[in-house]
Amino acid sequence: MLEIGDWILEIGYWRLKLLTCSLAHLLTCSLAHLLTCSLANFHYTSIILSKALAWYHFGMDVAFYLPGRVPVYTFSLLIAIASALGLFWVAKDAPEKKLQAGFSAGIWALFGAAIVGRSAFVAIHWGHFQDHPLEIPQIWLGGMSGSGALAGAILTIMLIAIISKNNLAELSDDLIPLLTAITVSAWLGCWVNGCLYGTEVQAWWGIPARDEWGEIATRWPLQPAGALLTLLIAWGVDQARGRGWLPSPGLAAALEVGCIALTLLWAASFRADPVPQWRNLGLDTWAALGLIVILILTTVWVVCFEQVEKFRK
Repeated sequence: MLEIGDWILEIGYWRLKLLTCSLAHLLTCSLAHLLTCSLANFHYTSIILSKALAWYHFGMDVAFYLPGRVPVYTFSLLIAIASALGLFWVAKDAPEKKLQAGFSAGIWALFGAAIVGRSAFVAIHWGHFQDHPLEIPQIWLGGMSGSGALAGAILTIMLIAIISKNNLAELSDDLIPLLTAITVSAWLGCWVNGCLYGTEVQAWWGIPARDEWGEIATRWPLQPAGALLTLLIAWGVDQARGRGWLPSPGLAAALEVGCIALTLLWAASFRADPVPQWRNLGLDTWAALGLIVILILTTVWVVCFEQVEKFRK
C-alpha cells in the first residue's frame, strides 16, 4: 500500500508540474509564439521587415479563439505543447534530487531565449524600430534572432547553474528532452507559418509550403526533414548515452546541439526565404558555423578537464 501511495503521489507531482508549465505558457503565449523564427533566423532588411511582420501578424494560422476573440495561433500552441511535454520529459527522467533544478532551469531558459532573441532582433533592425518604437514590446508581431535566442538560453542556464550551485554540464544534459521537443515543434511551426521554407521543385516528393507572403507552392520538404533529423539526432544521442559512449557530463548536450547546428547549416543551402548576407553567406550560416566551433572547443575542454582530474586522482 505504501508503494502504491508513493506511486500516486509521484504521478500527482508530475501532473502538477505539467499543469504549472501549461499555465506558464498560456500566460506568456505572446512570448512562446516568437520562437516561430528561432530556427529560421528570421532576419529581414527594414523594408522587408515592415511588410513581412504585417503578414505574420494577420496571416498566421489561428488554432482557436479565446473569449473576447483573442487568437491562439497554431505555432503558439505547438510551442506551448512542446514546452509542456519537454519539461514533463525532463521531470520524468531526472533523479529526484535534480527534479526541481532541471524543471526550473528549463522554464527560465525558455524565458531567456525569448527575451534575448527579441532584443537581438530589435538591435539588428534598429533602423525600423527607431521609427516604430511602440512595436518593440509587441513581440506577438513576430521577429526573433535565432542565434540571440540560443545565446539567451545558454546564458540563462549558466546563470542558474552559478546561482543554484549546480553542475552546468549535468544541467545541460538534463535539459536535452526540452531542446528536442522545442526544436521539432519549431521546425513544424515554420512549415505552418511560412519561414525557413525550401526552394520550389517539381518532383513527386515536394510538399506544399507557404512563403512569408502566404503564397503556397510545391517546395523542397525542408521543415519536415529538419523535424525528422532532429528526432533521429535525439535518438542517436540517447543510444550513445545508454551504451556509455558519452561518459563525461555535458558531452551529450554538446553533441545534440552540434548536430542540430549541422542540420541548420545544411538547411541554409536549401532555404529560399530572404536572409541578409555577409561576405556572400547568410547570417544563419555564420551563426551555425560559430556555434559548431564553440561546441568543438567546449567538447575538447570537457574531455581535457576530465583527463586532468583523473590524473590528479
